[in-house]
Formats: sequence, C-alpha cells, structure tokens
Amino acid sequence: MDDLNKGNIDPTVDANPNIMGLYSKCYAGLIMEGNDGNADFTIDDNGKSTLLRNLFNFNEVPTDEAVCWWSDGGIADVAYNKLDPGNATLKNLYYRLMSNISYENHFLSLDAAKEDKTKYAEVRVLRAYSYFLMLDFFGDPTFIDKISPETPRQAHAYNSKFEEGKTYTRAELLQLGREFLFNWVKDELLAAEPDLLEAKPET
Repeated sequence: MDDLNKGNIDPTVDANPNIMGLYSKCYAGLIMEGNDGNADFTIDDNGKSTLLRNLFNFNEVPTDEAVCWWSDGGIADVAYNKLDPGNATLKNLYYRLMSNISYENHFLSLDAAKEDKTKYAEVRVLRAYSYFLMLDFFGDPTFIDKISPETPRQAHAYNSKFEEGKTYTRAELLQLGREFLFNWVKDELLAAEPDLLEAKPET
C-alpha cells in the first residue's frame, strides 16, 4: 500500500521547479488568471482574480470615471466607498497580490534563479511593485519576503520603531507599516537597478 508515504512534503524544500516557467509566472501574475484559465486561488469567477481588473475596480469604480452595473461580489460597495473586511472584491485584490508575492518569493529563493542576475533583478522589481500596491491599497499589509514556516506578521512589526507590548492606535500601526514598507520597496528597487537591462528606445 504505502499510500500515506509521500516523502518530504515540506513546502520550503526545492522541488526543482522549471526556472523559466516560474519566471514567466511572475510576469503572468500581472495580467492572467492562472496557467489554464483557472484562478491561482479559490474564487467564484476566475476573471475576478486578475490584477488588472482589480486595479481598475479600485482606481476607477470608486470615482465618477466608471460605473459598474452589476452588484455581485461587493462591487457596488466599492462604487460607493463602503468597504469592510468581508468585501469579496477587496479580498480578490488582496489574494491576487499575495499570490503574486508567493510566486516571486519562490523564484527569489532558488539558487538556480540567482545565476541570471538580470532575471533575478526583474523579479525583485516585480515583488517590490506588488508590495507598492499592497502599501497603496492596504497601508499595513502582511509582509513576507521569503518562504518560511514562520507565521507572517503585518508590516508595522518589522519597523525598527515598533515596540512589542506597547499599545498603539490603528492609525499609529498604519503609519509604522507604511513607513517600513515604503523604505523596503525603495531599497529593493535601488538594489535591483544595477542588474537590470538598460531601456532602449523603440524604433
């Protein structure tokens, strides 16, 4: 039988993924639902999982620039700026960004990925962009910069000014999280820049 003996199933163990496939997946997360048309996470409508759609929903629908005529999934509440943590459309944006960050962290954790400095730098930029969006939309999101069995914490906990055990208001935690994440994104971009290809004008 031996049905239950699956070997090492520790998610931190390198299973020799296809480096180019994973690199492509990091870019695909900017526009695609998933590899086969299915979303990368559980959702009632795969199309709602795309980053571009969610960016449109949260940058345009709450303004007078766009009107969304359907009301499912909490999109009507987005239009009227009446969001709460249970809003399905808000969750879709969060899940997409965290899914992208997971793929980016996976790529950056692999020794084989470090052999191509340019691609490695590109994925660092993609991850920094993902966290820039998390900063913009959520202020003090969960922060995970590596594959780890440790329980992730919100960004404010990584700010050197944060004191464990001290009582903070929500506004103070948001400020600490934003400050940490802004500096982290800036440092990542500066670190990646020397290894990026120089932009060339289109002809």
